[in-house]
Parts: sequence; structure tokens; C-alpha cells
Amino acid sequence: MTNEKKSISIKIVWKIQNNFINFIHKKCYLVLTIFHQKPFNKISNSSRENHAFCVNQMKPKINNITSWKQAELLMQPAFIRILDWLQKKLVDSVWENSYEEVQIPIPGYRLNLEFQEQKVSIDIWELCYQVCFSNYLPTHTAEQTVEVDIDTSLLNENGDVNWDRLDEKALLVVENMIGDLPKI
Repeated sequence: MTNEKKSISIKIVWKIQNNFINFIHKKCYLVLTIFHQKPFNKISNSSRENHAFCVNQMKPKINNITSWKQAELLMQPAFIRILDWLQKKLVDSVWENSYEEVQIPIPGYRLNLEFQEQKVSIDIWELCYQVCFSNYLPTHTAEQTVEVDIDTSLLNENGDVNWDRLDEKALLVVENMIGDLPKI
């Protein structure tokens, strides 16, 4: 990847972080309130065969107010740490990356990666869910609904964010995602 492309990718991540930190809490809340809707899949059927992943989000279901409040507390920091680790891990990668803002059904972003003929599109919220919930797993059926549990190891004894643990788990999720990319 050329330095110019790296610079553009870094600027995109920086823009995403700076533009949305001020109101990401509202988007996180919106994501939590519309879990029941079908996931967005930007890739058309005609180009699907060229994409390594088109994994749907399962529909997380939160059943109690305590877990709901914990999810609200964790989603924004998870989003920010995921973006930061993606930037750090992809800067020297052969994968060209770009971010795409999506609105339907959940406002958010997709990370689009491309190398030669390989294309991968990843929902950023999907990565955040893997950080925040202890039992969240992607699925190939968008209709599946599974009750999720907050990963309480991400909270300290006072119920606040355990930043060190959150950062470790966000790194692990990003490394697993990168490890699952098609071998080149």
C-alpha cells in the first residue's frame, strides 16, 4: 500500500473518530434500540461471490434494564477502540481499506477491504458486539435471535468501564478478524 493510500485511510479513520465521538452515544443508543431489525448487507448479489465474508449479524436481545445500561456504557468505548485498533493493524497491511457510512437499518460503518480480486466487507457494529457481549457470535442467518450477556469483565467493581480490559478485548477481536481474512 502506498504512503498516500495509508494517509487517506488514516485520515478517514481520524475523520470518523473526530466527527462521531461527539454524538456516537446517540448512535450507540439507536443501535441498541433497533436490534430487532434485519442487518444491512451493502454487497449486491451480483458481486457476492468475490467477497470473502458477508456474514449477517445475529439479532442480539437484551432482556433486562441493568444489561441495557451496561451495553449503553460499553458500546461507545468499544466502537472507538475498534476503530483505533483497525487503524493500527491495517496501516502496514496489503489490504486497501475504506469505510462506508450506512444508514439502514442500523446507522454505522462498514470496513471494506480489498486486495487484488479479494474483497471483504465487515460491519463495525459486528466487531463492537463481539467486544461488548460475552456470547455474541456472527451467523449466516439474519433471522436468528439470541439473548446476549454483557461481558462483565469489561466493567470494574464500581460498574464503570474497565479500560484496560476493554482495550485488550477490542485488540483480540480485531486480530481475530484480521486472522480470518483470506490468506494471500
